[in-house]
Amino acid sequence: MSIFWIVRESVDAFLAIDRFILQPNGIGLRNDMELKRSLTRLVQTLPATYFGDPRLPDGFPRPALDLPPAGFTLDFFHLGPPTYASRRLREALAQPKDIVQYWPIDLMTGGPEVVAQDYRWMNVLACQPAVDLKRSKYVVEEGVRQSTGETFRYIRFYDQMVLRDDLGLTPEIFRVAEDLITILVTDALAERIQRAGCTGIDFLDPATRGDTAHMKRYRTLAGVREESTGRRADP
Repeated sequence: MSIFWIVRESVDAFLAIDRFILQPNGIGLRNDMELKRSLTRLVQTLPATYFGDPRLPDGFPRPALDLPPAGFTLDFFHLGPPTYASRRLREALAQPKDIVQYWPIDLMTGGPEVVAQDYRWMNVLACQPAVDLKRSKYVVEEGVRQSTGETFRYIRFYDQMVLRDDLGLTPEIFRVAEDLITILVTDALAERIQRAGCTGIDFLDPATRGDTAHMKRYRTLAGVREESTGRRADP
């Protein structure tokens, strides 16, 4: 198995969110635009080289969530800017406050199942270089910090992602410094989360991350699961 895995929302979680959004009074984030504006202002205060999630300061807005009255028990999901983690997932992660920050939410609607999940905004603060840029294939884009005018470069997408050989096993979870979205976890942490029975979360082999990959490999408790992408393998 891989030593590290990319954290992803599972297909089942994506479909569940999509299904609930289409239902009357199903699911939603009431202050989506407020959170986006607040996050943008916060990120603009950071150095151009900073790629981790910014630590949310005292007084930062809470997500105001409408969740379904029944049938919603995901441990991990995306809605608006934040990623949400249940109490069970937080306990399985077992990370210190300087690695993962959990921000409270305002639950506007939701049944007993939702209340029992005790959701929090999951903010991954740890960030470190992880990609072997010489062996990887990727497309780079440039961004600008509006507050300072500083430019910065980041990986927009990968054709092939290769991790550094010297990557250590601590911290157990972190954001990849070379791009804007990738979160890696160690194999031990991925196994801990899966043994806890957490739903809504998948673990993708970084070697199959590329947009041109002909198949994807995922970690399961029973072993590696392979899924074809429909693309032809390189000759």
